[in-house]
Amino acid sequence: MSAKSPHSPATRRRNGHAAKMARVQTELGLLDLPDELLLAVLYFAPNADLLSLAQVCKRLNVLALTRGVQSRVRFGNAWPIDGRRDIFDRAAQAGNFEAAIKLGVALLYGEGVTACSDKAFEMLLTAQAQCKAEPFIWLLFRPPWSTETCSKARIFLRMADEGKLPEGDRMRKAHMLYSVAKILTFQTSQVEPPDCLSWFLRASECGSVDGLAQLLSAESATSLPSPPMEKKAVIDSLFSVLSSSAGTSTARLALCKEFCKGNYGEGGRRRAIGFLQSLASSVRVDGALDRISVDEMDTQGRMRYILIDWLSEVAELKTFSSETYFMTVALVDKVLQYSRISRRTLQLLGISAMVVAARYQEQLIITIREAAWMTDDTYQYEEIVRTIGQVLFICRGEIKMITHNDFVNMYMDILQLGQDVRSYVQMVSELSLLMTPIGRFPPDLQAAAIIFLVLRSCNFGLCWPPVISEWTGITIEQLAPVVRCIHKLVYFDHLMENAPVYDHRGDPLRNIQNKFRQEGDNPFPGFRILDRAQVDAALAVRVDPPPAHRTSSSSDVTVNATQNCPMEVDSKASRRAPFQNITNNVV
Repeated sequence: MSAKSPHSPATRRRNGHAAKMARVQTELGLLDLPDELLLAVLYFAPNADLLSLAQVCKRLNVLALTRGVQSRVRFGNAWPIDGRRDIFDRAAQAGNFEAAIKLGVALLYGEGVTACSDKAFEMLLTAQAQCKAEPFIWLLFRPPWSTETCSKARIFLRMADEGKLPEGDRMRKAHMLYSVAKILTFQTSQVEPPDCLSWFLRASECGSVDGLAQLLSAESATSLPSPPMEKKAVIDSLFSVLSSSAGTSTARLALCKEFCKGNYGEGGRRRAIGFLQSLASSVRVDGALDRISVDEMDTQGRMRYILIDWLSEVAELKTFSSETYFMTVALVDKVLQYSRISRRTLQLLGISAMVVAARYQEQLIITIREAAWMTDDTYQYEEIVRTIGQVLFICRGEIKMITHNDFVNMYMDILQLGQDVRSYVQMVSELSLLMTPIGRFPPDLQAAAIIFLVLRSCNFGLCWPPVISEWTGITIEQLAPVVRCIHKLVYFDHLMENAPVYDHRGDPLRNIQNKFRQEGDNPFPGFRILDRAQVDAALAVRVDPPPAHRTSSSSDVTVNATQNCPMEVDSKASRRAPFQNITNNVV
């Protein structure tokens, strides 16, 4: 019998061996994997699963406690408590940002664990060291304080003392100096402004690009300590630093704002235009933020609409700036992108985000207990503290994110628009938030579309003047699809009330419109609602950019004296009380 015959002994032995190897391979388990593959599996295990695997055998226990695994472990909705604080502590020491943030907030507020301000400070500094964004932990320690000897005040004094030391880690010292300076800006009644600026200057000398950006404040041109540093010198220094390194988004935005106001430094106007366009390119996204988890609880987006409208009402009640309002919405949309939020906890997320934004931006803040009261005590103090920790973790310390409203303000500075037109631009900008999650459109294009529509509504001769076309590099062809979408969402659906959203009493939600309306028969003088045909006609006008040798100015914007068409608004629309649970408002 041939050796190649299927019935030969050699063939039978080979087939038997192959079958045996197949059985062995199918019976391989997790522990049969080499350590390298096991680590790759453990890198993606949530904390609860990792704890269970660590109990299986000594080998898995050792691998689960390695620094690489601990730095990547995800905690989900878990929160530090006294019984499992060591789990978070171990992960934080390994460089886990989530563990450091949550444990730091828990220790600061005594939520779940025994309060310890010194340990909280170290945990938050550990988290800060892992961020590439502007230093942010200062907002958790800033005034107002209950007393001058409270835990937050003691942390401030500790930061100030450490910032004065001649030696130490350079980046840690830069964070300390910057944090002290930011806290001092909220103590203007006790400390002179030059003292704040001197701390920013010292932070910039330690390598803090954000400290250098803060010197662009209005006071910095005249009140810097000796030796004096003029604003032009600050602009050139900041541009030089940002050109050689990525920097932070807040520093790049601060420099762009100065350029758009006409403060070019030594580099001139052409350098300013290039820097603005590079900022716009760097913050453009592919629209992923439009796919946020709020759609899972409400396919028409009305839950988010109701939340954003309510947050606008709270911001107006607290006299917060539009900057705080946009920061709040940006934080909400960021969390909705990366975390599953139920219908019951959506308002909890909104008020917690506003607590964070107000502590970053405003002189007067929302306390945590006040935030709970604003929701008609639907949520407790402890829930808001934990949500604040979750917000800080998901945004990774980037409290100030660049939104379309930042570009709107810069474009208005370029065009030098009057206050009445600016008010309508702000109205349309805020209305566009209601049904447009931040990031759905590139922020520079969304801002350009808002400017285009408002200039047409206010009867400007050119909706997209050559000067703004030159600064942005955006053509009308690029604008057209965004303009049509914003027109439908803001003008057709909301201002014309073709798709109103109602509260639980059956009243349409008009808080933003009501905030900008004026008394009298014509609540919006000088502003008219555009129909689709008027928008299409405006988009059909071709605007050529100015020649390269020409310097455009605000004189390129001309006003058409055409009679304005007032916007009709129901003056009897009732306003909703700001203090209530909005969870069940969808009808």
